[in-house]
Amino acid sequence: DSDLHMTALALELCCTLMGDERSSQSVALAVRNKVLPQALTLIRSSLLQGQALLALQNFFAALVYSANTSFDSLLESLLACAKPSPQSGGIAKQALHSIAQCVAVLCLAAGDQKCTSTVKMLTDILKDDSSPNSVSSLS
Repeated sequence: DSDLHMTALALELCCTLMGDERSSQSVALAVRNKVLPQALTLIRSSLLQGQALLALQNFFAALVYSANTSFDSLLESLLACAKPSPQSGGIAKQALHSIAQCVAVLCLAAGDQKCTSTVKMLTDILKDDSSPNSVSSLS
């Protein structure tokens, strides 16, 4: 629990740094290069919940707002987290729930056009059960 609390505080700090107009581009770049990979690892945790999950959602939105990370690359990274890896096996339902929430926040932060195209893409994946990205292959 204390680790998740510290995680939430660290993510909130990153959001504050990225949202501050006085922050340099190098701060946002450092956050993207050093914190984002860790955030993508964290999102696969079945323990992620509460304040830490909210902070992670805000972190992804802040990345889009800071204009230093493209929506498409973030979406691709989040969807890749939903795929089971050969070494770790399946992915916990709680992790899928966390990933879905972060995708939703990401879409809202990116605007209507990205939101609409993402919903269409996800709907197409769900309709095509033979797709390697289908829900049956994710669970």
